[in-house]
Amino acid sequence: MEAKDLRIGNYVCQRHNHLVNAPGYATDISKPMIIHTIKPVRGRRYFVRFNGAGYDTDVEKSLVPIPLTDEWLERLGFRLVCGYGWEISTDEGSFLWIDPDDDFTFSFGVPYEASGNRRQIKYVHELQNLYYALVGRDLAVRAVAPTCQ
Repeated sequence: MEAKDLRIGNYVCQRHNHLVNAPGYATDISKPMIIHTIKPVRGRRYFVRFNGAGYDTDVEKSLVPIPLTDEWLERLGFRLVCGYGWEISTDEGSFLWIDPDDDFTFSFGVPYEASGNRRQIKYVHELQNLYYALVGRDLAVRAVAPTCQ
């Protein structure tokens, strides 16, 4: 995972023992964390704040992406349609469609219609970023997954 692929609001997990807890804070590495701040410091190091604690870290070594799963799609507000795929509608009437049988391929536009607007999504932060770029707002997370596994 590269720092340039992350933005405030993204969910990520911590790689085991790569972040040192700030004084007074305990971080459970088994739980997903939401990024509240991400700023370059020097070279490959970034200041990242999540769950109340801030770290000066190499993002590529310390954070790992969360694989996109049916559970995460449901928590992000998508609904399963006829057991075939996941969709969410926007206020503008467009649909975002995810096909889990096609390696979580993401489509945008008219539902159930093949189009060139397709992209494979592997991780939760990629879906969060693509949704924000297309719709202009963050996906609302109903409940965070209990673990990073």
